[in-house]
Order: sequence, then C-alpha cells, then structure tokens
Amino acid sequence: MIDQPATDGWFARSPEGEQFGPTTREQLDEWFKQGRIGPNWQIYVPHMEGWQEASTVYAGSGSAPPPPRPDAPRFCSACGESVTPQAVVCLKCGASVAKPGVVTINGLGTSTLSPVVALIISLLLPGLPQIIMGQVSKGIALLVGLFVIGIVTFGIGVVVIYVVSAVDAFKIAGKLEAGRTVDDWEFF
Repeated sequence: MIDQPATDGWFARSPEGEQFGPTTREQLDEWFKQGRIGPNWQIYVPHMEGWQEASTVYAGSGSAPPPPRPDAPRFCSACGESVTPQAVVCLKCGASVAKPGVVTINGLGTSTLSPVVALIISLLLPGLPQIIMGQVSKGIALLVGLFVIGIVTFGIGVVVIYVVSAVDAFKIAGKLEAGRTVDDWEFF
C-alpha cells in the first residue's frame, strides 16, 4: 500500500485496502459515475496532503454514486481487469483478488484462522495450524522436525520448534486474515 505515491498520477483505495492507479482524474471521475468508487473510498490527489476521502474530493458534484450492488462487477487492483465475484486470482495478471476474509495460498481458497487461534493451536501441536491454513508440506515438516529434533536433542530442541511454529502460525494467519496471498513454504 502506498502512503504517498511518488507520481503525478491519481490513485483510489477501497475501504478493503485495494489500490488502483496511477490514473487520470478523468478516469477516476468515470469510475465514480459508474459506482466503482464510492464515497467511503480514499483518493490520492497529486500535490495535496496525502489521501482524501472520495466524499470530499467529489463534494458538490451533484452526483452521488449508487450504493454498491451485491452483484456489482469487481476489478483487479493490479491491472484493472474485470473479475468474476468468485475469483481469487486475476486471470489476466495473476494477482490475488480475494475479498477480505477469503484466504488464498498460491491462489487456492483455504480455511482461515484468527492469529490468536493459530497461535494457541500451534502451542498444542506445532505444524497443525499451518496444515489447516493450507501450508500442508510446511506443517508436516514442522511436525516431523518436532519429533526428530526431540529425539536427537533429548527433548531440549523441541522448544525451538514450538517457538518457530507458534510465531509462524500467528504471522501467517495475520497475513491471510488481511487477504494476502501466501506461498506454501512462506515463513513469518
């Protein structure tokens, strides 16, 4: 996410954090008229003090956009291509287009856990949250590592696996909860 884009272009940011741009003011005006940008969006206005609420940028325009429809078209924040409501990946550029709360790992939907729940489960059985969240190979490797290191170090090294697994589970669950795409073997 860009706090202050280093460009003269205009940007739009949805309430969910999807960002579009750089583009022209004319294109933003068209998106506003189409209802693709709502009054609760933020607009980056070049040479201004950061992001502005769309309701402020378009104040007095005389045309409030219609409320978003449940079947309203969705667009990729990376390339602007129209995507289906069920899409988790843009077919044109491959970027994640998952809605908030929809978790993706390598573009495939999977179960989600809150970071705290993932942490607690990991403290009970390291690797299990990773398996639940779709990182199956990594979760199995953590489980096997727990037993192998436990045997080799007479249980002393198990603490390292518990800490790594717990921190990883918490951080990965946070990324997934934020709607980010996570690779199979991505840590922290």
